[in-house]
Amino acid sequence: MDNQIFKKCFQNCDCRKIFQSKIFRGVSGGILALIVLLLVFKFGMMAGERQAGFSYRWGDNYNRNFAGPKTVSTALLATGFF
Repeated sequence: MDNQIFKKCFQNCDCRKIFQSKIFRGVSGGILALIVLLLVFKFGMMAGERQAGFSYRWGDNYNRNFAGPKTVSTALLATGFF
């Protein structure tokens, strides 16, 4: 029964004409462009998250990297380094 309904609905339909139509190509091209755009946006978000994480970690270690040690050891004082 379902097969007869399917044949009746699509007996005059030529699928090659549908796939070759300008409207189908435009819609499929637009969907493909949207998918590519979303992928590029996602990769940009991933890169931004990596940069933000690096910046955050670099800020946490700024004093340790550039301000030097918090205390001067007695060994350095004894040698006259400071």
